Amino acid sequence: MKAPPGYQGKVCFRNWFDMFRPDLDEWRRRRANFPGAPKLLLDSRDEVLTFYEDFYNEHETLLAPYFRNLYHVIKFVKTSDIQDKRRYTSLARAQLSKHELFLLFYDCLSSQGKGFKPLVEEFGLLEHFDKKLLLNQSHAELYASSAYQ
Repeated sequence: MKAPPGYQGKVCFRNWFDMFRPDLDEWRRRRANFPGAPKLLLDSRDEVLTFYEDFYNEHETLLAPYFRNLYHVIKFVKTSDIQDKRRYTSLARAQLSKHELFLLFYDCLSSQGKGFKPLVEEFGLLEHFDKKLLLNQSHAELYASSAYQ
């Protein structure tokens, strides 16, 4: 699950996106062969988030500072005295690639990102997210509609 050496910046997110589904499939195969492992529904929220926690832990040294920085930028705008907060958060949103949005989507559902989810919904940070990238289309319902506006 590690990004190949030399990958930096947004290329890491593309690489992680490309690895995510195959790694999830392999994780499922290993889990299915582990005696006593609880049975989880295919692409259920719990299963995907359990996998994401493992994925996050594997890549924490890069993902954690990235998502913390993004969270604090959005939180700074929210708590500031500026009038048009949406204008400033949309500047940050415009910088996010579809691969970053994919990982942000699942990160905010995890224990690491749960505090970020309300900000994502308030400021519509998933407005340009392609829901076809989701592991299961029903996952889109895990966010308020405001996250996509």
